[in-house]
Amino acid sequence: MERLSAEEKIIRAMRASEEDPFEDGEDSDEEEEAGLPFESPQSKNREKNRRRNKGVIENFLGNGRRAGVAIKIESYYFALCAWATGLHIRRAGWEIVQVLAYDSPSPLYSSIRTSDQTQEEEQILYDGQILIRKDGISLVVSIYRHMPFMEPAIYIEGAANRKEQVEAFAKAVQGIATNENFYRGKILELSSRLDIIDAGDRTWESVILPEEIKADIRANTIDFLGARDKWARFGIPLKRGVLLAGEPGTGKTAICKAMMKEAGEEITCIIANAYSMDDEYYISTLYEIAQDLIPAIVFIEDIDMIGEDREESHRMHRSSLISLLAELDGIEEQRGIVTVATTNSLEALDKALSNRPSRFDRVIKLELPSLAERCELVNRLCKMIPLGEHLQDYIARKSENCTPAQVEEIIRSLVIERVNDLPEDNAELLEFSTSDIDRAIRKINGRNGHSIGFTASNKSNGDYRKNQFQPPLSPAPGGF
Repeated sequence: MERLSAEEKIIRAMRASEEDPFEDGEDSDEEEEAGLPFESPQSKNREKNRRRNKGVIENFLGNGRRAGVAIKIESYYFALCAWATGLHIRRAGWEIVQVLAYDSPSPLYSSIRTSDQTQEEEQILYDGQILIRKDGISLVVSIYRHMPFMEPAIYIEGAANRKEQVEAFAKAVQGIATNENFYRGKILELSSRLDIIDAGDRTWESVILPEEIKADIRANTIDFLGARDKWARFGIPLKRGVLLAGEPGTGKTAICKAMMKEAGEEITCIIANAYSMDDEYYISTLYEIAQDLIPAIVFIEDIDMIGEDREESHRMHRSSLISLLAELDGIEEQRGIVTVATTNSLEALDKALSNRPSRFDRVIKLELPSLAERCELVNRLCKMIPLGEHLQDYIARKSENCTPAQVEEIIRSLVIERVNDLPEDNAELLEFSTSDIDRAIRKINGRNGHSIGFTASNKSNGDYRKNQFQPPLSPAPGGF
């Protein structure tokens, strides 16, 4: 039996896709008579495009033998490689002669963010074939969002005597994708695709915690990765785990956001998507990306969703938990990855997570804020919401059983309820009675006043090795 490399399989699949299976031009009626399965509209579009493209490409490249190179792509890096292809075409001065559709009636484009410093997006060709020419050399670049049973791929093809130019083009695209990987040093979320997101401007100064706890968290995360060149001589593995435990509203998410802000462009931050963690391949893919973008911090908020005690829970998260344990143990030794997870219920976690150093080396329990911490929090909030010192002191003292999130809600709800009495500017102090404050505390005490968390995400499940990159698609005129 012939054994083929992954690249050879891709090339054969792509070449086969250009062959016309209906030599006499008949299609659906003859197919029904042959007893073949019903074709979807998408497959009919694809077949129609292949026939048209075959003739156009033969006229462009000639009818002789061809040289081709396939760029193999992990599905989460498809946008990166498609972007790198367009960038190389522009930089190297290739003329775009024509862009052909492949899977749809017209070429498909998608918008992506390549920076967290701007909301501007770039357009990339997501599915189609580009005919390019330069100095008398003609090439065809095919960008496939998916091939049957295979990962996405980009395929460069030219006449047989242009093999050197074909290989040089592929090498240049791979070089851009590797050396100019726009995901590196960004805040990312892995859902049905890998996205650059904005996690806000939360700083350590805005997080109300005892200084020793802040120092402990930073020493095992940001500072640990910053000094990673020092640990090898002490035999310390270049991986670390921190578990933040506390009831909702105690500041776990605020701490994570402060870490992301401090990480800057030196450390890649990757946020797990809670709705995707049950997927068979999700956890391993998450750490695969982190390993490629080291130094990196992986954030898993509400780890309870997959980390419940296996002896107590009947929920079907066993494969995800086992995958996570394997990654934390480092079956393949990780280099430069820190995992930060949060939980609302430490007692409900599987002991393999909560009681096992080298998986989570630090378990930090966040308690309700002390009087001094509540005073500091109220003072910070009142820089924007002007309350007199006597009211600030009263709120701080009366909110002893409240989380930081609930203290914030007490003050905000006071303002919202008196919207018609608010002054035109913030120069004038707002006046409330102590009974107003007591009523506000009663309304929110014992539950969260508002939802806190990371940016809203795609609620998508999927096989992260088999599924393809799925951005919002749009047919658009023009090229890259």
